Amino acid sequence: MPTAESTHPSLLSGLKAKDAESWSALVDLYGPLIFTWCRRGKLPDDAAADVMQETFLAVSRSIDSFAYRGQGDRFRAWLYGITRNHIALYWRRRERILRGTGGSTAAKQLQQWPGGETSSLPDDESSVTTVDDRRRLVRRAIELIRGDVRADHWEAFRLTTLGGMSSVEAARELNLTPATVRQAKCRVARRLRQQLGEC
Repeated sequence: MPTAESTHPSLLSGLKAKDAESWSALVDLYGPLIFTWCRRGKLPDDAAADVMQETFLAVSRSIDSFAYRGQGDRFRAWLYGITRNHIALYWRRRERILRGTGGSTAAKQLQQWPGGETSSLPDDESSVTTVDDRRRLVRRAIELIRGDVRADHWEAFRLTTLGGMSSVEAARELNLTPATVRQAKCRVARRLRQQLGEC
């Protein structure tokens, strides 16, 4: 298991290398968010779970094509686009089934259908992902990296970033130098960005 001192591969490079641990981290980290997007696309729970799996399969097939080209490129936005496409595909298949069934029951279901394609979902991820979604995602990433980080580095990060202490105050409490606290904080923050796939 990597520590804060080792060169931990980013989530993205681990996915491209077909690293099983990175894929597991992707599912652990982003699975709940993808499921939330699916539910916002008005999919029932069982369909949301299926679309989530289809999304991960599509990511595995196309991860090599993803690259950060500029400031606006984010893995989460790319993942949202794939999810949105699979939600639309689900609704198109559902519509074909209902149209093919015929009869008054199917016509009634079609009229109650929540809106074809992805009309209920915006084009861009930032307008569908709430502040609470982002917080949950960061909290989940923090849970996932905590075991990979030295205890004193974790405490330095926790006290300064999460607790709002200055590096001088945290250094006094941890019996470290302020420079060591700042370095530890930066290392943990970098590891967190790697976990989120934003590096």
